[in-house]
Amino acid sequence: MEPDSVTRDDFEQGLGDLRQEFETKLEKTQDRLLTAIFGFVNGASARMERLESVDNGMREEITALDRRVRAMERRGSRTAQKKDG
Repeated sequence: MEPDSVTRDDFEQGLGDLRQEFETKLEKTQDRLLTAIFGFVNGASARMERLESVDNGMREEITALDRRVRAMERRGSRTAQKKDG
């Protein structure tokens, strides 16, 4: 037997080891990728929640300002009616 010769069993064992190493690295890569994706999605979700909060706050401010303007218009209308009356 030559020193560089490989038996079928050695070849199959080496191939199995390579397959296992590949699968392990693939699983780790998939885990890192999923972690990155979930981190991105969660971050985007948090940003959307903050934007919705700002939007709701702005809507409340606009509604309050609208009420004040309408009240001022009503007062102005009554004042004008008193002057005309």
